[in-house]
Amino acid sequence: MIRKSITIDEAEYEKLNNIAHREKISFSEVIRKAMNIYINQYEDISLVEYIKKNCGYVSDEEEKELLSWIDEPDLDPNEGSELTIEQIIKGNL
Repeated sequence: MIRKSITIDEAEYEKLNNIAHREKISFSEVIRKAMNIYINQYEDISLVEYIKKNCGYVSDEEEKELLSWIDEPDLDPNEGSELTIEQIIKGNL
């Protein structure tokens, strides 16, 4: 186990402490459970949600160009390489 010191305000402490008493678990366990819920929600973000959150909209002209590429792709199967979502997200292109 790793020990970490955190600073929270009194209102947050009271809320967490009340949960701990109600659930009959330690204050630290409440923090661990809350952390796991947050991590699971963060990791479950869909690609669409990620794009909406992190990418701006394109101009109408650029959108038309992108849609034309989708409708009529001009791809040479001997060029390029396959990318993973992780490479795209991390910018490792």
